[in-house]
Amino acid sequence: MKNKVWHKVTISTEEQEVEVYPTETYNGIIVETKELDGSESSRMYLNVDEMELLISKMREMMEYVRK
Repeated sequence: MKNKVWHKVTISTEEQEVEVYPTETYNGIIVETKELDGSESSRMYLNVDEMELLISKMREMMEYVRK
């Protein structure tokens, strides 16, 4: 595997921070949500197929709620 620069994306909302970054072996991603008040944190580990499915389902749900 080539050397890669560690890349992490943080999205801040009014109540949470959502971080997206690669797994240690670069075979998937980790999506971690952190409550700003420090009360909860959760992680989701996704491979490429799971990530694509999640994105697709999130788009479907957004279209549904926009109707």
